[in-house]
Amino acid sequence: MDVLIILLARVVYFKFKAIYLQGQTLLLNGNSISDVQKWRQLTKDHETLCGFLYDLNKFLSPLIFISYGNNIYYICLQ
Repeated sequence: MDVLIILLARVVYFKFKAIYLQGQTLLLNGNSISDVQKWRQLTKDHETLCGFLYDLNKFLSPLIFISYGNNIYYICLQ
């Protein structure tokens, strides 16, 4: 269960990092102001990822709580 939480967190991290790098590339480009369509797509991708993150948070919150309780149980059992 812990591995699933870690994997999902890493997936979200790399998706946000990819959007960040894409935005950084657009900023360093000389004609970044004229690339309105690229900026719109970047904004749309960011909004989609934030929506996914909200849904993932609703899914992971109970899972993290259960994982925490499970880990505490096995620590106390030892």
